[in-house]
Amino acid sequence: EVNRMEMLVSDLQKKALEEKSSIESKMQKELDQLRSDADASRANAEMAVSKMKEELAKQSAEVQRSVESKAKAEAQLAAQRHEAQRAKQQVEEAAKANAATEALAAKHREE
Repeated sequence: EVNRMEMLVSDLQKKALEEKSSIESKMQKELDQLRSDADASRANAEMAVSKMKEELAKQSAEVQRSVESKAKAEAQLAAQRHEAQRAKQQVEEAAKANAATEALAAKHREE
């Protein structure tokens, strides 16, 4: 009877060890899958961040070009205004000279 009981206990211990081993194996597989999923998620996140940085760099370059273009246009506009002011002054001076010449001509005709 004791011998039979010892065999039952031995069988139960063997089954318990087998079940423990099976559970540990299953848990290890699940842990490996979780690690793999986490690695894939991290890689995807890093790729997304990289793409966002790339897009930000492109947009920043576009903004810089736009700022430079605006500054150039403003400089050209200022130069055109200056040139227009000079032309206006020349027209005014020519009108004064013309008026003076007309006045001299009129005075000369009177004499």
